Amino acid sequence: MKITGSERDNRPSSSFRLLLTFAMIVIISTSARSQDGAQSAAITQAREMAKRVADSLALNPQIENKLFEENLRISRMKNDAWKLGGSSVIRKELQRIENMRDSIYMTIIPESVFAKYKQLKPVLIQK
Repeated sequence: MKITGSERDNRPSSSFRLLLTFAMIVIISTSARSQDGAQSAAITQAREMAKRVADSLALNPQIENKLFEENLRISRMKNDAWKLGGSSVIRKELQRIENMRDSIYMTIIPESVFAKYKQLKPVLIQK
């Protein structure tokens, strides 16, 4: 089939296709960096929260690391909750996840200092 001049004019030019390809690459890489940035922020926040709790309760590095791992898991659960849609559903799910923190921490923090954690929690755990 032979392409006529008018059909050739309706096709995107090679420079337009190149520009479109470049734009798609920029959009995809920006999206990937945004996700990496969110993950990095979650790691930083989980680490800082674990450090605040460990320092305030004089906990050893092994316990601090366990707190970090659980904080990161809670953070990921909260991020997943944001994908549910509907503000009342999200709010309930975020509260349910946050309410798990004490029961998780109870298995990590020694019983002798857990009461002190509960006292300091409003300062230590910043949502």
